[in-house]
Amino acid sequence: MSILRRAWAKYQQLLITHPWKTQTIGTGVLVAAGDVITQQFAERRGTNHDFRRTARMGVVGLVIGPVLRSWYLTLERIVPGTAKTAGFKKMLLDQSLFAPVMICFFFSVSETLAGKRPHEIKEMFQER
Repeated sequence: MSILRRAWAKYQQLLITHPWKTQTIGTGVLVAAGDVITQQFAERRGTNHDFRRTARMGVVGLVIGPVLRSWYLTLERIVPGTAKTAGFKKMLLDQSLFAPVMICFFFSVSETLAGKRPHEIKEMFQER
C-alpha cells in the first residue's frame, strides 16, 4: 500500500475513533497550509515568509475547528437529510446566520493573536 493510501486510511480511522481531535487538528493544519500558499503564491514572499503569521493562522484553525464542527452537527440536527432542498436550507442558514458571526470571530481571534487590543479590533471592523 502506498504511503498516501496508508495516511488516508489512518486519517479515516482517526475520524471514527477521535473525531473532535482529528477535525480540530485538521482544521489547524489546513488553515496554516492556506497561509503558506497565500504567502508564497499570492503574495510571492519567497524567503521573506512570515512564519509567525503562519503559526498564528494554525492556532486560529485550532480554535475555529471545534466551533465549525459544532455548527455543522447542529445544522444537521436542524435540517436533517441530503436532498437538494435540505442542502439549500443548510446553505441558507449557514450563510445568513453563521457566516457573519464566524467572519467576525475569525478576525477577532487572528487579530488578538497578532497583538491587537480590543479597541483596535473594533476600529478595524468599523472601517470595513
